[in-house]
Amino acid sequence: MSMQARRFCLAAFIVASAGTSPLLAVNRFFINNQTLDLGSTGNIVPVRADVDQDTFGFSIHLQYDATKVRVTAVQLGSATSPLSPEYSNGTLSVAPAPGSVVHGVVFDTSGPTITKKLSAGTNLEVLRLVVDVIAPAAGSTVLNLVNVPGSGSTPSKLNVMTNANGDSVAPSPTLVDGTLTLQQPSSNAPIIDSFLQNSGLAGQQFVISGQNFDAPGLAVEVCGVTVAHTLLPDDSIQVNAPACGSTGWAAVEVCTNNGCDTEAEGFFYEESGGTTFVRGNSNNDATVDLSDAVAILNDLFLGQPATAPCRDALDSNDSGATDISDGVFILNFLFLGGAPIPAPYPDPGLDPTVDALPDC
Repeated sequence: MSMQARRFCLAAFIVASAGTSPLLAVNRFFINNQTLDLGSTGNIVPVRADVDQDTFGFSIHLQYDATKVRVTAVQLGSATSPLSPEYSNGTLSVAPAPGSVVHGVVFDTSGPTITKKLSAGTNLEVLRLVVDVIAPAAGSTVLNLVNVPGSGSTPSKLNVMTNANGDSVAPSPTLVDGTLTLQQPSSNAPIIDSFLQNSGLAGQQFVISGQNFDAPGLAVEVCGVTVAHTLLPDDSIQVNAPACGSTGWAAVEVCTNNGCDTEAEGFFYEESGGTTFVRGNSNNDATVDLSDAVAILNDLFLGQPATAPCRDALDSNDSGATDISDGVFILNFLFLGGAPIPAPYPDPGLDPTVDALPDC
């Protein structure tokens, strides 16, 4: 074969090989369509990317109908989490409408040499949205990846990929929105059937019996308060009644990723029969001030009993004991912007927590 013929064959081979080699997709962010149940919580909706070059950071901005779904958190995806980005932060908002997500990730901020990067690839899960469905009826909604230019002091909200020089990659990523189809819950949503020992004071242990409690995402609320729970071998749920602040019937709600069930008459809070008091008002005057912190310290160390109606009033941090931390707690609250005094405060009331101190 002549030299010219060999060159022609080699060129043909190169062209043929290039034509059959897989090429990386053009840069893009995209969200795959997904179906979610009405009332479901904690659903994971991935944000994915195709990148045709190494990427050292990116930002995401999307909008959604906050009357139908609510994004409650943003997590790193399976492609970005192993890189342990040195910056990953953003904001979630539902007002003013529409709801929006802004999140930025930079893999390496410490310099002087940038070493962490997201290698070129396709179908890379870069973020995970945690989504609750709050729509009242079946339908659909769109997670809209959109660029919003800034104006004045308002920063831009853009979908961007950056290179090691801090420049936006070219071409800019195309944006492919995702549609969420919202459907009626499947038949395996939780169902509350009955209760056992569901009356008493805060701290009372009771049992919720029902169906489909063993699904992922199990959560229990009593009186609007999320409570710790134990799923028993018979698929019933054991919980302790939290402090509710009122007597009578309180609602109990059981949720999984498949939906929720609520019983309005779930736990009956009985009258405690105790004396009302104001937490932190250790000298039993009209208010909580510096003198109350001094009264606690005098009670503890100088043998000068505080004049409060009960020891619970001296327990200013509601730890279940009276000690020096209670005096310090009041001082921090008054002068350092510390945590607020727990109930009952500032108005008199019954003790909402169960502890070792004698009841008022």
